[in-house]
Amino acid sequence: MIKPVILCVDDEKVILDSLKIQLKKEFQDTYLYEAAESADEALEIIE
Repeated sequence: MIKPVILCVDDEKVILDSLKIQLKKEFQDTYLYEAAESADEALEIIE
């Protein structure tokens, strides 16, 4: 079964890391988590 994905985008790595930790605490293995530091990087992940 394919899990839904949460894609977080922020230009500060510290924020992304913190957000991923909080999301994993809240939702555990319900979702896959991806992080991007720019819109271009996010588009690459989406494609």
